[in-house]
Amino acid sequence: MAAPSPNSGLLIELGFVVSAMISTEVALRLPLVRTLHTMTGIVQAARRVLFSRNVSDRWKEIVLPVYAFRIFLSSLAIPLLLTAILAPVIVASILLSPSLSAALDYITNVPNLLLIAITSIIYLAVRIRFNAVLFKT
Repeated sequence: MAAPSPNSGLLIELGFVVSAMISTEVALRLPLVRTLHTMTGIVQAARRVLFSRNVSDRWKEIVLPVYAFRIFLSSLAIPLLLTAILAPVIVASILLSPSLSAALDYITNVPNLLLIAITSIIYLAVRIRFNAVLFKT
């Protein structure tokens, strides 16, 4: 195996910057907030039915498993959405690393995590500002 070049760290950091911007775009386009809002609404509806004195126990036996199944489906969707958001960073780490263990080292390195987080925040701020200027009404 060849020794890593002196610029490989810079290349990996550049890959993290680009993949963080892609992850931010993916996060903006996926329905993560809507899924969380839907799940919260289902939990609140189930709580209202459960603690209501106006709803019979028989009806509660019928409706609460339906609510539980809907909560289950929403809770399955959340990790899938989070995985889709993180996928560009994970793929960049794997593609730019010589081995899987090196990829895990790069992606769990605190400075790299800070680089990814700061890049995402700055990209989001610039994107919001650019959209506000571009689509001024």
